[in-house]
Amino acid sequence: MLGVEPVELLAIDNAEGLALRELRVSRGMSLQGLAETANASSSTVRRWESGDFRRMPAKDVVDALARALDVSTAQVETALVLARRGA
Repeated sequence: MLGVEPVELLAIDNAEGLALRELRVSRGMSLQGLAETANASSSTVRRWESGDFRRMPAKDVVDALARALDVSTAQVETALVLARRGA
């Protein structure tokens, strides 16, 4: 191993400013793994990551994403907003 956390390899100082895709990658999760954990399809998670959605996911889905990524629900909400801004 390189002796660094995956998030340290990203051009961001901390996980607070990561879009959803970056947050998932920093946690070492596959798109499919996150989709299964959040009980969503891979295509839906891909849309969330690309910011291609109109409404935020339901609270229970955001909670499931937060548990899967081992972050707060606020971080997931921020990550979704950042993904949408980047779209």
